Amino acid sequence: PSAHPPLSEQQEPNCPIRKLVTPTDGAKAGDRVRYIQFTDSMYNAPCQPYQRSYVEAYRFRGIDPGTLSGRQIVECRERDLEKYAKELINTELFDAALTGIRGCTVHGHSLRLDENGMMFDMLQRF
Repeated sequence: PSAHPPLSEQQEPNCPIRKLVTPTDGAKAGDRVRYIQFTDSMYNAPCQPYQRSYVEAYRFRGIDPGTLSGRQIVECRERDLEKYAKELINTELFDAALTGIRGCTVHGHSLRLDENGMMFDMLQRF
């Protein structure tokens, strides 16, 4: 079983709000949750991390933006992330000389210490 099954396979409760709000394409298809991380220059950045989170939260649906120290993470379904990331890169919020993009080492907002004081990796399988 998938951690993120398609909406048609989920046992959702009867809720009038769910009937009003149409799901994103990624949620309909059951795409896995993926991440992209922006790192802005300390000087003359095109957008500060907190402002970047506000812009994304207002502009896109089904997105979970988060701001860490000098970094900004966007979490959403994979299909939606491709569309949103392309739009963010093609706007004034991105400058190749002042903004970095990372995606391979990001684990989302769930970065925390485990019981041994080591960094918890939510993608690690025990």
